[in-house]
Amino acid sequence: MKSLIFVIVSLFIITLSATQPFGFSKGMTYEELKSIDPEIINQSDDLYIVKPPKPSPLFDLYAVRVHKIGGLYYVKALSEIDTNIYGLNLKSSYNEIVDGVINKYGEPKENIDMLIPGSIWDEPRDYMMSLIKKERYVITEWDSLGLKDFGLESILMNMSALSKNDGLITLEYYFEGFDKFHEDGKEKTQW
Repeated sequence: MKSLIFVIVSLFIITLSATQPFGFSKGMTYEELKSIDPEIINQSDDLYIVKPPKPSPLFDLYAVRVHKIGGLYYVKALSEIDTNIYGLNLKSSYNEIVDGVINKYGEPKENIDMLIPGSIWDEPRDYMMSLIKKERYVITEWDSLGLKDFGLESILMNMSALSKNDGLITLEYYFEGFDKFHEDGKEKTQW
């Protein structure tokens, strides 16, 4: 009986660790993050730029929020993508990341690619310009219903443009307690 319980607990831990975003887990302390990345940079309040335990080749930069008592409660990954005016590489990379998140966390609640009605940027060659002008919104959201087992409230992903040939993908993980910790974290919490 003990061995059966051990196997079940071990499988649960392995499954849970396999689904932690980039190796970050809820509640990690600043000290734990500093041991992973001694060059951790405080951006503001409780926001830090850090190298993750398990980086993805798809992302260039990672930021986390760390509450002084509750620990890590937010992860953000950013990926700058070279593309063309049609946004082909940007859309392809976005869809690849969405598929990866679906494989780990299930189907999203919403997957939106919306051009504002009446926009003049409505031709295929205008895709990046519609993002630059903020007349197109590309957002994918996973809600808490399927994420509670992972200690997450939501996952949010979006696409934006830096120029006609440069796009940005942002992937954000909001752990349980985000609102409370974020409000508390507005105080300076630099270690």
